[in-house]
Amino acid sequence: MLVHELKPQAIVRGPLLPEPVEVLVVMPMGASVKLVGKPSTPETPVGKMGKTGDVGTVTPPVIPPSDTVAKLAWTGSVPAQKWMNFYTKVLPKFASNKGLKLTATVEVTPEGGISSQKIEETKVALRELGMEDEVEIG
Repeated sequence: MLVHELKPQAIVRGPLLPEPVEVLVVMPMGASVKLVGKPSTPETPVGKMGKTGDVGTVTPPVIPPSDTVAKLAWTGSVPAQKWMNFYTKVLPKFASNKGLKLTATVEVTPEGGISSQKIEETKVALRELGMEDEVEIG
């Protein structure tokens, strides 16, 4: 089954799915597609379908090697309200590769300043994550 053939009520299976999944929603996202599904029930076993759909394995489109590049880099500002979105939408595509390097610069300048307690809590949190706890204050 090719990605463009996916539709609600189709039963899909593949190496990333622990069990057959019934497709509930298909959402195109650029060159990718997001599936919302549920485990296939005994009433709808693999090989039997509801009103529409096909039974098959999801086959992602193959990108020819000529479409690859050696490096991708991005520099920009991520507002605090979008940190989790950035983490969940951008980084997972590369998280399993050993070539991912993420460098962060954090600058905090709240009105009223930063207490020494918050500075110490920040250092402790950095150490707990296995990171260098040296911070620049001024």
